[in-house]
Amino acid sequence: MNFRRWVWFLFGGVGFIFLAVLSRAIWLPWIAQNLIVEDALRRADLIVVFAGADGERAKHAAHLYQKGLAPRVILTGGMTSRVIELFYNQRVTGAELSAKVLIDAGVPKKAVIVIPKGTSTYEEGEAISSFMKNHGYRSVIA
Repeated sequence: MNFRRWVWFLFGGVGFIFLAVLSRAIWLPWIAQNLIVEDALRRADLIVVFAGADGERAKHAAHLYQKGLAPRVILTGGMTSRVIELFYNQRVTGAELSAKVLIDAGVPKKAVIVIPKGTSTYEEGEAISSFMKNHGYRSVIA
């Protein structure tokens, strides 16, 4: 490839990337709409709460539980936060912290299942899958 073609190719590529970035507000939502699957919520065996989101997921799960969408809520997450450890003066996992949020929101302690395992969504998913197989659960709201 001669130098002149190489320069045109380089500027064309940079121009294409520049236009793609500038127009992302148009094409990115279109792609997202095609990737999102929304099913109507219906009763399930479990409500699953993955670690993270500073208790917001647990609050939402409490709301779903109170609507009667599942008789149990399962919480995962084995990571701890140094700040939380200092506050509670003990090691507290994400799942245990979410359990406190659920119970404070009115979910009975007997309806809360804590699995303090997983440092990634993948590991948490494996722990939930294993738990479900071992206990005969078949459906979840996640």
